[in-house]
Amino acid sequence: MLFALATLNQTSIIYLGLSAFIIYIGFGLVTVLTTIFLADTVDYGEWKTGQRNESIIFSMQTFVVKLASAISVLISGIGIDLIGLDVNSAQQAPETLLGLRVLMTVVPILGFVVSLGYFIKKYRLTEAETKRIAEELAVRRQVVSNHD
Repeated sequence: MLFALATLNQTSIIYLGLSAFIIYIGFGLVTVLTTIFLADTVDYGEWKTGQRNESIIFSMQTFVVKLASAISVLISGIGIDLIGLDVNSAQQAPETLLGLRVLMTVVPILGFVVSLGYFIKKYRLTEAETKRIAEELAVRRQVVSNHD
């Protein structure tokens, strides 16, 4: 939607606001889902190894976010070089403006699709599996507390 608005030189605050609303709803959902998936992996790790390592997993999440931000900036910098952005020019060439639009919309969408494909392929914890793991962990904890 943002790509279309920019290409058509539309500056309607309503359409831009709607685009932002959609983007930030999606971002919020992804943020919540990431936390849920991390909690599920903590349970999985405890189930698999017998040790609960929340601090390690959640601190690694912070590192991974910073690493992803660094990679994002690297890709953006390479992209800006490739499209020929002239920082000293008051007016950019139409090809450069199109390149900026692609960098702001198409490249992130492609990155999301690749990430989603990788996630779907590698993340094996289904809802039924996480429920079964949680139940087994509850039984283990009950057994341990009965022995104390």
